[in-house]
Amino acid sequence: MRRTSPATLLLIALAAAAVVALGMQLGAGWRLGLALTTWIEPVAILVLAAMILRLGYSVRQYQKGNKPNLDAIRAARTLALAKAGALTGAVLLGRYGAVVMVTLADWAGRFGMAALARHILISATTAALTALALVIASLIAEKWCELPPSSPEATLPKLAEELPEPSAAYVDYVEMNTLVPPR
Repeated sequence: MRRTSPATLLLIALAAAAVVALGMQLGAGWRLGLALTTWIEPVAILVLAAMILRLGYSVRQYQKGNKPNLDAIRAARTLALAKAGALTGAVLLGRYGAVVMVTLADWAGRFGMAALARHILISATTAALTALALVIASLIAEKWCELPPSSPEATLPKLAEELPEPSAAYVDYVEMNTLVPPR
């Protein structure tokens, strides 16, 4: 599995931002529902980022030889979780970033709901920063799950070192059968 490209994550974040911004502009009825974020959202995102980092760190310790009891399935699952975390973080970053941009644009146009707009800006900015932290933590965990590059010299056996010494009986047999009869 290849690592997640930051360019792909940026495109996902921009696409999510466009969809949410369009939804907030078109759907005036559910605009506030899209804009409001509760305090639990950034907390849950940070907990997920910390879990992904912790699991990625255990894979890194295994690769360094400090944690011998980690199996390959757990390492593969950690890599898959880190990849999913990066993609989810990009979507959430786009969502919360769009809320911040639309709220700033609306707030600049009208000052009637300044307290609500300030609350939306603070909560959406906090959530966007935690989503960015999730993306960064996931990319770090993906890097930690990466297998070290192997060189051909390290993987190919050195024949002279790995072949056992022939027994004396074998040497005698080869010498007897390879002698050329005198002419």
